[in-house]
Amino acid sequence: RPYMKPLVSVIVPIYNAEKYLSKCIESLIHQSYRALQIILVNDGSTDNSGKICDEYAKKDERIKVVHKPNGGLADARNAGMKVANGKYMMFIDADDLFEVDSCEHMYNTIEKNEVDYVIGNYQMMDNDGTKWPNSAFDVEKYKDFKLDIHDFKNSFFVMNSTAWNKIYRTQFLRDNNITFDVPAPAEDAYFTSVCYMKAVYGFYTNKVIYLYRNSPNSISKGRSAKYFNGINYAYKRIYDTFKEN
Repeated sequence: RPYMKPLVSVIVPIYNAEKYLSKCIESLIHQSYRALQIILVNDGSTDNSGKICDEYAKKDERIKVVHKPNGGLADARNAGMKVANGKYMMFIDADDLFEVDSCEHMYNTIEKNEVDYVIGNYQMMDNDGTKWPNSAFDVEKYKDFKLDIHDFKNSFFVMNSTAWNKIYRTQFLRDNNITFDVPAPAEDAYFTSVCYMKAVYGFYTNKVIYLYRNSPNSISKGRSAKYFNGINYAYKRIYDTFKEN
């Protein structure tokens, strides 16, 4: 094994993302933390995404490509989780970016604090990669802190509903059978809420570790009846899970 540090598995769900995919993969292969397993899940793309994945896999032995029929974002992430063999897991969407030291910072934070997951700050960027002036969480208001299940005001607020600005202990996810079992558009909200409920401890770090591309054709820009029905379904599941716990 060329890397003695514990592996971090980074899962990338990919569907027709050829425009930004190379940039995303480049941001992973150039991470300062080298002990990565990079899992590219090609979810039945009809563009060149699958080909781009295979090309990168030839160049970097840390890359594993999963080609599967189209099943949606939640299904693609689950497929990646099945083949992940890292001590920790992270997620990134195919049109977004990590900062160069994101994995290193998140790895160090989760190891040092011995928690089940760590949440990082994130920043939006325009389609052309221009960063927005402020991060999602106010760095003055939200300093690094340990999450508490009884602290709704700060802990549940920074938990937010995205899977991708976090690092998770793989054994924690597997022990609690936490997967993406609610379909888009609110698969993240359910996943992160269950993490919040099941974890002994989580931790928040206010360093920006994720750059989110504000794409005009993003899944969250849809406003159909199906979209709202999906949101309603997810939040009903979240409500029921809170009651059960």
